Amino acid sequence: TLPLEKRTFNPTSENVAAVAAPNFQPLSVIYWIGVSICGIRLLYGVWKIIGLMSSSEVSTIGSTKVFKSDIHHPFSFFNTIFLPQHDIESVVLEHEMTHVIRYHWVDLLITEISCIILWFNPLMIFYKRSLKIQHEYEADAGVLSGGTKVEKYLNCILQHLQSRSSGEFISSFYSQNIKQRILMMTKSKTNRTNNLLYLFSVPLVIGLLAAFSNAPVRTSDVVDALKPSNPNETVILIDPGHGGPDAGSTKDRANEKD
Repeated sequence: TLPLEKRTFNPTSENVAAVAAPNFQPLSVIYWIGVSICGIRLLYGVWKIIGLMSSSEVSTIGSTKVFKSDIHHPFSFFNTIFLPQHDIESVVLEHEMTHVIRYHWVDLLITEISCIILWFNPLMIFYKRSLKIQHEYEADAGVLSGGTKVEKYLNCILQHLQSRSSGEFISSFYSQNIKQRILMMTKSKTNRTNNLLYLFSVPLVIGLLAAFSNAPVRTSDVVDALKPSNPNETVILIDPGHGGPDAGSTKDRANEKD
């Protein structure tokens, strides 16, 4: 083989590779069709909620807008709250206000975009459900921490055990995960001693990871270390990873380990 500086290149027709026409890729088409369907579905849900705003009575609680309209179930959307026209318990409003204050809509927005991009992944369905139930746990805890009795709060949500769970980009007070929420609200809380143990376990795990991890080696460091002091010298690398039953590569009946 000629050295690099002595090689020549003649731009003849034999050296020019023909550019093949792009092949039809059905998987790519199917993927973008799925993205389009999921995106249109999300936009349609947002459009319905925006249309609901125009036909609702608007009031304000602090910096949060509250819309009362002809709906059956209260929910929050972005930094707004939608309530039925009939009277509801004050704890319901507190629940939805917690969703708004804690910016749960940001999590839902990111999740919806992720679900559109990864619509083919069934795990996204379970992730979305898990995220929404975590939001409900947090909102329930926010209501109970405000002084509301557990019995009163449970009586309020038990009235709607048969309510439909919403899969849209909203946080709804009534859903099919009420049983899980009841179990979370009535379970024994972790005492402070266990919380301290959890707290101390974090630096312990970090320390173990640091102790058993190797520092990354930069390629430039390896190259600099292998440069011979004399340009006429040749550097030969011996791979220490082969030996015993592992012969490594074989060339002309010569084993790499030998």
